[in-house]
Amino acid sequence: MTSATTQKTYTSCLNRLKTEGVFDRISTAPAEVVAWITTSASKSGSIDTQNTYINAILYHLRMEAKPETAPAEKIFVDEGKRLQVLRNAKSKKQTLPETKLAEMMEWPEVITLDEKAKKD
Repeated sequence: MTSATTQKTYTSCLNRLKTEGVFDRISTAPAEVVAWITTSASKSGSIDTQNTYINAILYHLRMEAKPETAPAEKIFVDEGKRLQVLRNAKSKKQTLPETKLAEMMEWPEVITLDEKAKKD
């Protein structure tokens, strides 16, 4: 059972796939759908966003439960596993997200401000 919030998120992902004209290829051309998710689902290339799209598709396919979608489901499962490896590697590095890193000052700027503060 999925929560209402998760279902809302999955619905949003599936609706975007429909809007982008990708939804109809989930069963027939799953590799193309994965390529779209990798390149277009997130402006920043977020692994978490990509993973959400994959999970939404898997949820949809499993709710449909048609035997002919099994080969496509395997491709999405494999992509989900690949993304999980990337997510685990990223979490082990314990680095800040790119958006937070962009907001940070460079070290030379910090030293300059520190020196200025000591003078004042």
